[in-house]
Amino acid sequence: MTQKTAVLYARYSSDKQREASIDDQLRVCRDYCKAENIAIVAEYADYALSGKTDHRPEFRRMIANAPESDYVVVYMFDRFSRDRYDSATYKKMLRECGVRVLSASEKVEDTPEGGLQEGMLELLSEYYVRDLARKVRRGMEGNALKAQNNGYRIFGYDTDPDTRRYVINDAEAACVREMFQMHIHGHSVNSIAREMAQRGWTTTTGRPVDYNWAWRILNKRAYTGLYSWGGIEVEGGMPQIVDKATFAKSQAVVPKKRRANENWDVYRLTGKLYCGFCGMPMHGTAGTGKKGKRYHYYACKENGGCGRPWVRRELVEDSIAEAVLEVCSDEEKMRMMAHRIIEAYAQPGEEQAEMDAVEEQIAALEREQHNLTSAAMRGFVNDEMVSRNEEIKLQLKNLHNRRGILASQICEVTEDDIVGFMMHGFDRTDEDVIFGAVVREAYLFEDCVLLRFNFRDEVGDLAEIRFALEAQKKCEPGGGFALCSRGAPSGVRTRDLRLERATS
Repeated sequence: MTQKTAVLYARYSSDKQREASIDDQLRVCRDYCKAENIAIVAEYADYALSGKTDHRPEFRRMIANAPESDYVVVYMFDRFSRDRYDSATYKKMLRECGVRVLSASEKVEDTPEGGLQEGMLELLSEYYVRDLARKVRRGMEGNALKAQNNGYRIFGYDTDPDTRRYVINDAEAACVREMFQMHIHGHSVNSIAREMAQRGWTTTTGRPVDYNWAWRILNKRAYTGLYSWGGIEVEGGMPQIVDKATFAKSQAVVPKKRRANENWDVYRLTGKLYCGFCGMPMHGTAGTGKKGKRYHYYACKENGGCGRPWVRRELVEDSIAEAVLEVCSDEEKMRMMAHRIIEAYAQPGEEQAEMDAVEEQIAALEREQHNLTSAAMRGFVNDEMVSRNEEIKLQLKNLHNRRGILASQICEVTEDDIVGFMMHGFDRTDEDVIFGAVVREAYLFEDCVLLRFNFRDEVGDLAEIRFALEAQKKCEPGGGFALCSRGAPSGVRTRDLRLERATS
């Protein structure tokens, strides 16, 4: 009688688990095979990857090599998959190759009753994952009702480690107040961003601040004292940095290039949306219908582009926003992204050491400044002392700014904080997060979009998805069509999704 063969598969889902758990699973599987007189021909293992998705490199390699054995042996069925549809699909593929999945620790007979038992185990495994997500959401809603930090870093604030509530970061708050005053007095958002970049302010990733950063600050109601998270608002939940009158004055400012009676249209995907036909950037444009209704589109330029029909702004932006929210609700993808962020930016001790050095320099300069002031009060003043006092003021200003930046970096953000925010910290109304932070590029084809994100998949490539658009010739409430009625350009054909620009 020919001896039966098996491959072993092990997995754990969280980077907080021990890698030794893989060894433990494989050990139990080896003991099971030895007891059942089954020869082991290969072993596969995925580290820190959830079973609720099939995006697991070793799992896919095992499926591709299915005919090499008679069995796939796992420690428990939930190690194979936590999604009952994926589990059924891949088990069917294996059965067609003559391969059966066995659990080393769950006794399931190869009978109809055993199949029912196995199905119940898969249902319970999937229920566990969904119930955990519900409990996390409930806990974060409880935090929001108490105006506590749910993992969302806001410039101008730190987090109290005891209460988990926001507290003012003096250096950053002073920067915020100055930005509002500059905006009220006629400075453009671009000029404010350039000024703050020149002063050394950076984003949380260490990059110089830009227009989007300044625009978000000037439009964030949290600075008036309003806490907001996931649809929950708590008036007075944030320490107030600017009063409501100042915020209202800033909101009422009309940029110099904009006429007072003109409503400029906002196209959130400007600079990120590309034509799938020719690969050229698409720009926002608008037109007025016969009844005076204004319609907004994204268009590909005639010169240098293909001049394809214009596409309704609402169709593209709403579809992409829904796709982003769906992807960000996937705990496995978000945990993988959070793990990469923590690995890339967590450098424990370095910021604190620099902070201590900055504090020492500030203290020394303040002592010197105090001595100069005391001497001046006693009548001992000369040009050298005045010049030195001005130098100290400039040095202190730069050091206080740097101290604020370091304070924001030292504020501890855990992997769970990042996952919680990406899954529950924003909704469709938070367009700055969706189109500014999450979306990297979007390629618009005739009936679908290829969307690339600002985070990477399990093999290190930028994550991307392809999703279908709704019927484009659909009449919408109030009139108008998803496509402009100019007609399609002649001779234009849809290229393959692997555009050179998209895959570079």
